[in-house]
Amino acid sequence: MFAIRCPRIVRAALAALVFFALLAPAVAAQAVGEVLVKVKVSDTQGGNFRPILNPRDQLGRGIAAVGDINGDGVLDLAVGAHGADDGGSAGIDSQVGAVWILFMGTDGRPVGSQKISATQGGFNGALDDGDEFGRAVGALGDLDVDGVPDIVVGATCDDDGGFNRGAAWILFMNSDGTVKSHQKISDTQGNFTGILDNEDEFGRGFALLDDWDNNGVRELAVAATLDDDGGENSGAFYVLFMNADGTVASHQKVSRSFGNLNAPINANDTFGMSIANIGDLDGDGVVDMVSTALGDDTGGVQTGAAWILFMNTNGTVKGFDKISASRGLVGALDRRDQFGFNSAGIGDHDGDGVVDILVGCALDDDGGGNEENSNRGAAYVIFMNPNGSVKSFAKISATAGNLMDNLGVQDWFGTGCAWLGDLDGDGFGDISVGARFDDDGGQNQGAIYNLLLQGGVGAAPAAEFTGSPLSGNPDLIVTFQDQSTGQINRWNWDFGDGGTSVFPSPKHRYTTPGAYTVSLTVSGPAGTDAETKVGYVVVGAGAVVADFSADVTGGPAPLSVQFTDESLGSPTTFAWDFGDGGTSTLQNPSHLYSVPGLYTVSLTATG
Repeated sequence: MFAIRCPRIVRAALAALVFFALLAPAVAAQAVGEVLVKVKVSDTQGGNFRPILNPRDQLGRGIAAVGDINGDGVLDLAVGAHGADDGGSAGIDSQVGAVWILFMGTDGRPVGSQKISATQGGFNGALDDGDEFGRAVGALGDLDVDGVPDIVVGATCDDDGGFNRGAAWILFMNSDGTVKSHQKISDTQGNFTGILDNEDEFGRGFALLDDWDNNGVRELAVAATLDDDGGENSGAFYVLFMNADGTVASHQKVSRSFGNLNAPINANDTFGMSIANIGDLDGDGVVDMVSTALGDDTGGVQTGAAWILFMNTNGTVKGFDKISASRGLVGALDRRDQFGFNSAGIGDHDGDGVVDILVGCALDDDGGGNEENSNRGAAYVIFMNPNGSVKSFAKISATAGNLMDNLGVQDWFGTGCAWLGDLDGDGFGDISVGARFDDDGGQNQGAIYNLLLQGGVGAAPAAEFTGSPLSGNPDLIVTFQDQSTGQINRWNWDFGDGGTSVFPSPKHRYTTPGAYTVSLTVSGPAGTDAETKVGYVVVGAGAVVADFSADVTGGPAPLSVQFTDESLGSPTTFAWDFGDGGTSTLQNPSHLYSVPGLYTVSLTATG
């Protein structure tokens, strides 16, 4: 027996080198899920590039890690300040809203910032008094594949089609944090055909999903928290199957009445108060979701709940479980805590191979003494079982989780939640939690807490990925899929043309002919691993890029092999070297191998 190796000239001239480094796990100074380092970012704290806020701006109601906008290799944040008055006509009561792009450093402090509002940041969409632009924000990945991540911003009280029906603004971003262009999705715009009613508040929450319809664009779930399916303000969300221009191709509604939910969602539950992609919890290959309902009364009036939703790729629900005061958090929640103010998927934080979640509980009274309604707030790091039940949890509040901050009365810590990946590079995942009514610098100006957490140590990362398509003409868009295993909190891609990404499964546009080597480095508490694929992506047109295939690559001698030219760029001459001394100048030659051995075949194509 012998085998024939067929490395593609240019694509595989050198074997890929894989570097693996095993890092010593950090010594656990705190329990898993507790705070190691706290960095507060507000009008008065967080370094020289903190946001400049005004009274009642309410920074921190919406928080999202949106990717590496400025290209420095660190995840950046979008943080809503929906009470901001830029461009308003009613002074401090205008509540037009704004979003801050915070360019993050690895220590949890911003190294730069850019405000987006009716008067700043290059945004020229029409905002009105009371729109509350920024009440929710979300990541979109690089929707237009220009190398810069894009974002979505909710304006929950937008009046397109009727009073407070809400809207979602798709913002195509520049690398300096300003807006390049936008597309609005509402009752009257963006090709959205869902039926919105007055006060539905579409745009209260966002979850970026996978590309379920295989059109090359990831889907976006959008909450309509005060939808009335099943009762007044029972709540809903829409799975929007997206187009690359930010418009909607189709949608699926999930509520008490739609989407195969079949769950007891009641009036005033506000199902969809927040929604998040939590990863593939049940291991069926489809990402799952959490949808919170802070008005849920299970276990007490407005104790709140989080619904774990196992999803189908058509946007409907396959199954569900519920986390509440009577299931999973027994004895932890009190009446009117409103568990579920916000939520986020946080990867496998404890290292058991199962994804975990973060849920805000903004009206929790820890630290309030005998005051039942101090509403200082809390956040729960919840360690999950694959069936959607709770394995355990860690609480972070004024008195728990090593926050080391008393918080203020009515701060509402927990109003915003986001996973930061491994921001500081210690291997463990980190989070951001908003406190929208914090008074640093002025009344209700708001703040966020970037919290570097203790994590558990699981399996070592093993990097692997695929891409498609791998060849084509310039302006080629390749979708990369992370297929790494182990506990991972950080992804760093190098696309070989100067482009990079920190998303797990990004897209990238190749504009210049050539063969590009792609590398993915993944990191977690148990170490770092890298996978490099030499000449993995081939871009033709104009320049010739040699490529070929063989009908068989192994068998008993003598072995006849048919080679097929698959070169790009219309070559006119061909020079084959079959590795055994044989050559050919035919475009698609055949060759007979008579002696057992391992042969390297090369093709040089010119034109």
